[in-house]
Amino acid sequence: MDTDNDAVKRANQRRKQLLLMLAMTVACIEFAPDSMAIQIPDTRFNFKRLDSPTCKFLFRFDKKQIEDLVVELRLPDVVITKAGHKALALEALLILLRRMAYPGRLGDITQHFGRSRTAISFIFNNVLLHIFRRFKHLLLWDTHRITEQKLIQFADAYHAQGAPLIDCIGDPDGTVRQMCRPGKGVQKAAYNGHKWKHALKWQSISCPDGIIAHLHGPEPGSRHDLTFVVYGDPAYGLKDWMVSPFKGAQLTEEQDAFNKAMSRVRVTVEWAFGLIVANWAFVDFHKNLKLWLQPVGVYYNVAVLLTNMLTCCKGANELSIFFALDPPTLNEYLHSSPAPTELGDDQEEDDE
Repeated sequence: MDTDNDAVKRANQRRKQLLLMLAMTVACIEFAPDSMAIQIPDTRFNFKRLDSPTCKFLFRFDKKQIEDLVVELRLPDVVITKAGHKALALEALLILLRRMAYPGRLGDITQHFGRSRTAISFIFNNVLLHIFRRFKHLLLWDTHRITEQKLIQFADAYHAQGAPLIDCIGDPDGTVRQMCRPGKGVQKAAYNGHKWKHALKWQSISCPDGIIAHLHGPEPGSRHDLTFVVYGDPAYGLKDWMVSPFKGAQLTEEQDAFNKAMSRVRVTVEWAFGLIVANWAFVDFHKNLKLWLQPVGVYYNVAVLLTNMLTCCKGANELSIFFALDPPTLNEYLHSSPAPTELGDDQEEDDE
């Protein structure tokens, strides 16, 4: 009798388990579309509803600065990607700024703009390449803006801050930006033994008006910091156009004083690199920087351009305040020299 009762109990328990599994399966089928698919808001992004503090939080520029930026970047009134996605110039620029400001997923940006991840990806790349192709010449020592009179101002600003040199106009330095392991035969070239990571390298010259006036790169992470001019660290050595600190353990008082005075003003070049990743954290998220799937080099170059634009819009940054020298206006920075007319199409970005 007990055996029959046990069999009945086991059968009832098994039946309950089967019913529970069936109910869970039905629930998964019923709610799968809502739980797995990203819901795109029905309404599009409304810029007019945002105040300036919110704009600065989301896009790094305030509301008035964004409106000025749309005009100065000379974006087309309607941005059309090769996949047929359309966006007004303002919305297209905001998509770029939102993506660059923080390494969020495309699905997160979807909730702000009411567009699919695919559309946001194409629009982002379209504006990214527009800025790079139209304004990359500004990162190659713009002689139209940096005139002889401007160089004299730079040298005077350095000397006024205690630099012994009377003709120092800028500080060169390099930065190593980590990325995903690249594969495809370039891992050795991209590996930086000093930092113990796969990376690309850039060299820059920052000037006392707060602008990064020259940017060279990307180069493979294994390459050494030996490219530029003006006052650099000991790794640069001595040339007719390069000054670096005195070396050795037995320095004279004058040599030691020279090194300390120049070191005080040279530290500002690190501030410039810090501004780039502080404002555009997307370029600092190495897990999403995939060499063969994305224009990793273009990301950083555009981040430098955006940093310079932000400095111009604000009218100052840490460097320009330290040297008491105002940066150019946004129009002066972007349009002092002729811009190339070639504007290429967008390219698809790999979603993370």
